[in-house]
Amino acid sequence: MNGREEDDVVAANDNILLAIDVGSSSVRCSPYFYSTRHDEIDTTSIEGCSASIQRQGVEPITGGIRMNGLFEAVDSAVHEVLSKLRARFEDRAEKLAVDAVGFSTFTMNLIAVDENGKLIPVDQKSNEDNPTTIGISYACNAPNVHAQCQRLRQDLGQD
Repeated sequence: MNGREEDDVVAANDNILLAIDVGSSSVRCSPYFYSTRHDEIDTTSIEGCSASIQRQGVEPITGGIRMNGLFEAVDSAVHEVLSKLRARFEDRAEKLAVDAVGFSTFTMNLIAVDENGKLIPVDQKSNEDNPTTIGISYACNAPNVHAQCQRLRQDLGQD
């Protein structure tokens, strides 16, 4: 879609969806115009207004999810996208509205919690109320996880 066609979409529809993706190497935020017709949602990417904050989100070997700076990275990515939208559509910025937000995190992950829903740190010895590394991600390569995977392969078969 060229800039003129995109401006026509803006004129017809000022509804914005933000897609936020927290990954193992970055946090990304991308804006889309969206509209609904006949129970279907149509989206159009808003070119030149995305943001990507580079950060290592997973600990090597353990695959633990790094919490330090995570919320700040999400906040920064969203702030950058909103700033770009305001600058790009400054003549009608007051009409633009973020109506929906979607989140995606990693390829898949597990976040360990106890019976009270409290986060369990990767390092079981940690007594921190706010651990800096939690859960187990797809990148986990710890020896005990590897051994469990081998045992499952043996018990269940390679397929």
